[in-house]
Amino acid sequence: MNYCVEAKHNDNCLKVVEELKDKLSSLDFYESKNQIDYCFSLGGDGTLLRSISKYYTKSPIFVGINLGNLGFLCSFNKDNMYDCLDKEKTKIQELRLIEASLNNETVVALNEIRIESLFGKCLDIKVLIDGKEFSSLKCDGICISSSIGSTGLNKTLGGSVVTLDNEIIQIIEKLPVNNRKYKALNNSLILPASSSVELLIPSSYLFMLCYDSNFKKVKAFTPIKIKLSDTKVKLLVNKEFNHLEKIKEAFL
Repeated sequence: MNYCVEAKHNDNCLKVVEELKDKLSSLDFYESKNQIDYCFSLGGDGTLLRSISKYYTKSPIFVGINLGNLGFLCSFNKDNMYDCLDKEKTKIQELRLIEASLNNETVVALNEIRIESLFGKCLDIKVLIDGKEFSSLKCDGICISSSIGSTGLNKTLGGSVVTLDNEIIQIIEKLPVNNRKYKALNNSLILPASSSVELLIPSSYLFMLCYDSNFKKVKAFTPIKIKLSDTKVKLLVNKEFNHLEKIKEAFL
């Protein structure tokens, strides 16, 4: 089996990485950056998101080992991390990515796609759902998340928390203007997985397109089409891992 390791750059994580590599070597695992069967992510959810962004095209099984705080998607920790090598204690969970298409390019994320103002000015955003105009907003940005990302920035903005067994797309505005000209929903909007969202931004300056921990500057007048991707990533989880229990532990 070939594997790679992505880890937070701190002394604690790097020490655990060496312990893990010694264990994997004894089980005839070989470290590689090309053909990869397993990607071990040591840190928290942020580290796992970066690992997925970096290696998803190689289709490995991702293993999240939480050495940070909440670790919603990391069902292993330092105390039970070798359970991930026991097939009797694990299962594979497939998670759909969310994608944004613009300028003949597609970017993907696991949690969310975000549009954000670059210079602190409000953006004019026209929102189309399944090809039909839904709203015209003036706001600091907009967040479009998967059910996986519902506990991230979406929740911070006041969106709904959705369990992983519900495949949806969720839209929520960031600091919207409300007056006679501009109307905002002021709530999150939950759409079925088959929906597509198109954003038109006729503002006369650059804005940010953020996809999980990645971002790029985008010119105005660039249409952005967002939908759940056909691409799925495989996540190895502890059979005892329960997403609803993790939500309860984190927020209640």
